[in-house]
Amino acid sequence: MLPYLGAIGIMTGAELPPVQTVTVLAGYCLLMVLPALVLLLGRTVAGRLVEPPLRRLAAWLERTGGETTAWIVGIVGFILAREAATALDLFDRIGELV
Repeated sequence: MLPYLGAIGIMTGAELPPVQTVTVLAGYCLLMVLPALVLLLGRTVAGRLVEPPLRRLAAWLERTGGETTAWIVGIVGFILAREAATALDLFDRIGELV
């Protein structure tokens, strides 16, 4: 969801015309959905050949999913805290104290 919200923010900041915004957004959504469609097609067409690599991928995701989620939450939390500190001018106030 974060890349989608980032794309919306970039398009809003670029002040594109509505038609161009819808076109770019539709292209972005297609780009994000395309890998899942390719995997679905591969599984449908060559299920027996594709199933072993998909099982290995699923096992790897199960092993590393918690750590990956923790990193993502930590990075997003840091960015949000930094933006809040910037919006509140905390860095300037700390500079005044030093």
